[in-house]
Amino acid sequence: GGSFLLLYALLCGHLELKLLQGDAPHQWGALLVALLPQADLAQQGLLMETLRLLVRSPHLEIQKLAPRYEPETEEERANKPMFKRLLGNHLGGERKERFLDGIRNLQ
Repeated sequence: GGSFLLLYALLCGHLELKLLQGDAPHQWGALLVALLPQADLAQQGLLMETLRLLVRSPHLEIQKLAPRYEPETEEERANKPMFKRLLGNHLGGERKERFLDGIRNLQ
């Protein structure tokens, strides 16, 4: 969910987070992944495998190949019928599939 997207964005360098001048977003992402509960870290599946790959491979520059997640705009969200929003289809099915396809290609 939301925590995956935050960690993914940090590990890929798509989100800048610095407390000190020399900080790198990847370092923050790796630190936060290491702080996840052991049960979460041990999970199999596309999302956790992707995070593990990104943590282990900063030197491969996978980040440049990694797709950016494109959230819906406010206008798109406002024009979506309430019924679909209530069913949780708020990620934009087509965008979500493009994003997940890009992630699968990293593997």
